[in-house]
Amino acid sequence: MIAEDHLLFLCARQSFEESHRSRAVELLSQNPISWERIFTTAQQHGLAPLVYWNLQKVDPQNRYLPPEIDLQFKRYCYRLFFLKENREEGLRNALAFLNSRHIPTMLIKGAALDILVYDQTLATFSQDIDLILQCTRQAIPAHTFSTLAKQLRDAGIEYDFYQHHDVNINGALPVDFDRIWRDSVAYQFQGEPVQVMCSEDLLLSLCINSCRKRFFRLKSLCDIAETLQKYHDTTNWELLNQKARDYDCAGIIYAALRIVKLTVGCILPDSLIDQIQVSRARKAVIDQLIHSIYNHSTLAQYPYSGQVFWGRQLHFSLLLSYATYRGYQIRRKFGEVFIHKTEQL
Repeated sequence: MIAEDHLLFLCARQSFEESHRSRAVELLSQNPISWERIFTTAQQHGLAPLVYWNLQKVDPQNRYLPPEIDLQFKRYCYRLFFLKENREEGLRNALAFLNSRHIPTMLIKGAALDILVYDQTLATFSQDIDLILQCTRQAIPAHTFSTLAKQLRDAGIEYDFYQHHDVNINGALPVDFDRIWRDSVAYQFQGEPVQVMCSEDLLLSLCINSCRKRFFRLKSLCDIAETLQKYHDTTNWELLNQKARDYDCAGIIYAALRIVKLTVGCILPDSLIDQIQVSRARKAVIDQLIHSIYNHSTLAQYPYSGQVFWGRQLHFSLLLSYATYRGYQIRRKFGEVFIHKTEQL
């Protein structure tokens, strides 16, 4: 692992302690650092504000961080801050509209983490807002849907009805959304009621989303680690394992947690990760792929390298994602790609 990636993994956390600062200072003093690589990678991986926040703790006198890179970080964080304000206003208005029509709504993925897990003083937030509406499309009158669709589109909100394609990876996973809705928790966002996933489903959805991002996206790794930190005392690990089996995504959960443990670190003991019911052979393949990617790829290129085939880049990262799927899930994924490409012809 190159020094820049080591530094990024150290800075991908809210609780930046003295031990992290000492290791970062040691890295900076012993290695030549490409600061342009640090900024570009942090930006591409969706974690520039948090990385910059922690770099300021490491280097308060700016002995290492060049002024031009410091300025790039500042400008980028300011833009995100104003975007965050606009997105939050749009979300509040959308929830008010939905609640006035008695349409229960669930906030998922990064947007849920922004209010549940991340410190609101940070400019770290999801640029995408995802909602699930607890109804069918047909249940909404045409004139109401037209107004709703425009409001959500203008606010940059992605939505789905009763389920969400990112959570079940476009139908590849048999995720039980009835159960997710039953187990969801009521929350208030700026005075507007909204549902959020219980901690077990939240963790599962984050691991699944990490798989969609080929596992090594820095923001996804940080999301999982911070959620584990937030809910480590209340999460029912046995229930999480049961749901992983029921949703047939145990391989995905195993890989995601192994990678989080290896990279940014998390409080979860290896013994709990090993309890996830995945065959020894599959675990061995996943572990080998993880270490191959970790040792031979960099965050700056990951996962944007490899030969392109049918619009997808063939890289170890893609192979790792498929290694976590069951056979029928791979067939569904290939079917999805085939249908998509056929429609383009």
